[in-house]
Amino acid sequence: MRNLSALLFLASLAVALVFLAEMARGGMAAFTDQASVTDNTFTSAACFQTCQTFGAVADTYVKEDKGGDDNFGTDVELKVKSESGKVKRSLVAFDVSSIPSGSTVSSATLTLCVSVDPPSGSQGRTEELRPVTSSWVETAVVWNDQPSVSAAVTDTITVPTTAQCLTFSVTADVQSWVDGTTNNGWRLGDESEGSGSGDVKYRSRENATASERPNLDVIYTPP
Repeated sequence: MRNLSALLFLASLAVALVFLAEMARGGMAAFTDQASVTDNTFTSAACFQTCQTFGAVADTYVKEDKGGDDNFGTDVELKVKSESGKVKRSLVAFDVSSIPSGSTVSSATLTLCVSVDPPSGSQGRTEELRPVTSSWVETAVVWNDQPSVSAAVTDTITVPTTAQCLTFSVTADVQSWVDGTTNNGWRLGDESEGSGSGDVKYRSRENATASERPNLDVIYTPP
């Protein structure tokens, strides 16, 4: 009986040593789930990277026509429109201040979900995402007092024919914010305003479909 106990102890010890060896070589990545409803964080002990999902803290759109003084900060949709005299542009912002200063951002992806099939006058058009370079308030910003944007385009998408979620690569922008540049979010607008017609509608952070609200997925390595 004593010999059997000794053999079982040695077998358990061997399994533990194999597991520790695999961990040391990176063969088994240990993930710590610190998830909450609005902020999902996963840290890999093997690669020291953190994956974090952010929900929008502000979003709205501005509308050129009907005086240009209407605010849509509580609307359940974001809208983009290219039609001459009736242009619409959307704004969205995320708070990424929880990413430690000095971190290296290896990937950042913005996801916006088209809520209904775009009208034929908008299908196939190019929409561009630009960093916003001045402050704005979700419940106050209007067309006649909208924020300035960067001359550089971060990324573009082609308006689809059906409702779906679209992604933008925004790694350089998020890295810039982590490095200290003021974060005012992004503006989404048509690449060639003044032609085409029809609203392209995206779900906003106030939308009832929580899984399709704007989100920002970031993978980074802490300092």
